[in-house]
Amino acid sequence: MRIFKQVSLLFAGLFLSSTTAHAVPSFARQTGLSCAACHVGGFGPHLTDFGVHFKLTGYTFAKDNEFRIPVAGMVVASVTDTSKPSTGTDADSKNKKVSLDQASIFLAGKLYQNAGIFSQVTYDGVAKATSIDQTEIRFANSFMAAGHSVIAGMTVNNNPGMTDPYNALPAWGYPFVSSAIAPTPSEGTLLDGLLSLRVIGITSYAQLDGKWFGEVGTYSSMSQNFQGKLGLAADGDPGPVHGSFCGRVARHESFGDHSVSGGVTYFGADVQPDRTDPAKIGYRDVALDLHHQWRISDSRTFTLLANVIHEHRDMSSMVALGSAQKSGLNYTEHNVSGSYYWNNSYGLTLQRFGLVGTRDSIVYGSGFASASPNFNGNRIQLDWTPFGKQAIKSGFDPQLRLGLQYTMYDKFDGGKTNYDGTGRNASNNNSLMLFAWTLF
Repeated sequence: MRIFKQVSLLFAGLFLSSTTAHAVPSFARQTGLSCAACHVGGFGPHLTDFGVHFKLTGYTFAKDNEFRIPVAGMVVASVTDTSKPSTGTDADSKNKKVSLDQASIFLAGKLYQNAGIFSQVTYDGVAKATSIDQTEIRFANSFMAAGHSVIAGMTVNNNPGMTDPYNALPAWGYPFVSSAIAPTPSEGTLLDGLLSLRVIGITSYAQLDGKWFGEVGTYSSMSQNFQGKLGLAADGDPGPVHGSFCGRVARHESFGDHSVSGGVTYFGADVQPDRTDPAKIGYRDVALDLHHQWRISDSRTFTLLANVIHEHRDMSSMVALGSAQKSGLNYTEHNVSGSYYWNNSYGLTLQRFGLVGTRDSIVYGSGFASASPNFNGNRIQLDWTPFGKQAIKSGFDPQLRLGLQYTMYDKFDGGKTNYDGTGRNASNNNSLMLFAWTLF
């Protein structure tokens, strides 16, 4: 395939971008530890027990009292080969060509005593636009109460689920990098990104004895004008959010070489799709998650991450407007992935994902097979992290991960064959992506 003809250009571009940088990943610079101390495989959102603690305590752990500007950068570039690109979009013209998926600047680290920040601004090389990305400010404190150790804090953030210390919810879910041009299913749940970056939330949390974790919070929508100032395109505006509430309870246990956490999350909100009409859709999500990390040896780690989200949508207002056939829609979305890493360098990840939802001939009347939003598929990824795993030794210690990711669909937007009525099959959306991901 022509995808491999682009390999040398892809790698060369990333190494050239790295040699002009003058910073290191800010968390590692602050702590003096390797990225592998917090992240399984030295890369990505899979956290070790120490990484969970670092996040809970507000990103404030530091090797000394010296103040460091908490700045870092990231570049992700890829080459994607889609089995059969759809026609008539700008993304299609980039198929089998090097794509700058994103270039980001982070403000991430300790701000002052008990306050820390994780904030990202991203340039999208496909859309050719710059905007705010996932952002949170944390305030945390550790203390003893009635003989129990307590970590308590609060966050201000712009993405429901990103505050979870176990990174078990979709905000930090696998895949950690994905193609910016390959087709993706049209439907998803509220917790799986509908409000991402478009809201401002406040949450309060506490962890007891390193085992029990609880968090509650609420989110409010941003005005269209404010979203625009943050670089967010108007066509992604979900509309005003009313009466939102989120709550999470989780349990964590470490025994021997195993670290296990599991939890339940509730998120409910009424969303007004049309800002000029008061009609609302009532979303009610309940998610179950499991995170298991097995340190097989000093050089080998296995991580299992699974979550299931059940969502009910109250569509009564939409039925009255003629925008829906049924007054209630139900969805169940699942994601299960298993990752094996050797020597924090070589990784293999397998994932099964999918969604099953209620049929509705109006909501899913065009571009969906059998008026159904259903989809499912598998993903496999091989990756190699050649450098960046060691503790920081100088002012510039870049990290690099190279990977090959293949995504295949059994069902897409309701069907296996001719799902959109134009003869397109689910397997036409299968894609092979070669990527390079660097942090500096």
